[in-house]
Amino acid sequence: MSAHGQIPEKAILTAVDTMVREDRALSYGGKPDQEQTPGQIFHGPNAILHSVTRDDVVVSPAEASRRGWVAVETRRLELQGPEAAARLLRLLKRIGSLYARGAKTQFDILDLVELHLPAGGRMRLLLQDVPAEDMKRLGELFEVLGDLVSPSDQTQGRIRITDPQEDCPMVQELKKD
Repeated sequence: MSAHGQIPEKAILTAVDTMVREDRALSYGGKPDQEQTPGQIFHGPNAILHSVTRDDVVVSPAEASRRGWVAVETRRLELQGPEAAARLLRLLKRIGSLYARGAKTQFDILDLVELHLPAGGRMRLLLQDVPAEDMKRLGELFEVLGDLVSPSDQTQGRIRITDPQEDCPMVQELKKD
């Protein structure tokens, strides 16, 4: 802590409050190790009028689910078909720079099928379970492919991202129309 100075309590509470409102954490009044369901659990939309205090206990959604307090829905960003292909092709040359600018998205699936090569060949690009570090390393490949391939009438795409982070540049670009 001394290397970074003291962090004001208000800043910590504000950050935790944001996580609770975004459903990335839950808060309740009680004991940290309690197994009995608390009277009130704050998370997501029901936390809008609640502010986390220093007396609140904060747990992850996975831990609250393990205790049987909530059912955790896995958030996903999924696109498929021509729309997914169009969005990926639009971004292909810029993927490396998005990750250089801090994108952290891990792709469960990034799939582009029926891409045409300049001399008439066809190709498919399929990536599975690719962490951000590998996406960044593949940046040059994506840039070359962006200049090389073109879509056809049969081009399809598929994207699946588990727990997309709204502040990630890659997610933001994929959500643009």
